[in-house]
Amino acid sequence: MLHSDRGTQYTSALYRSTLRKNEELPDSTVVEVIVKLVSNPKFAAMMQEKISMKVDTSAIEQEIAAHEKQLRQSYSVKARLMGEIDSLDPDDKHYVKR
Repeated sequence: MLHSDRGTQYTSALYRSTLRKNEELPDSTVVEVIVKLVSNPKFAAMMQEKISMKVDTSAIEQEIAAHEKQLRQSYSVKARLMGEIDSLDPDDKHYVKR
């Protein structure tokens, strides 16, 4: 069932053949509901509002900064331990324990 208010996208032969190839023909009722929903000015305004909405990312940025600080500290500890390992004397009797 094809309706003229659906636009050429839903009635084009290319669109239908693509759907047939993928064996995913949408139910005409579903397509009709989607078209009516998208055509609704309230829906369009709501979606525009959602798209334009700004999200507060300050908490995430603070968490990232805390993790970066922890990572820098880990690198510092690693470098210090590597320096200590490099300075060990293999001839020392406690070499294995250290």
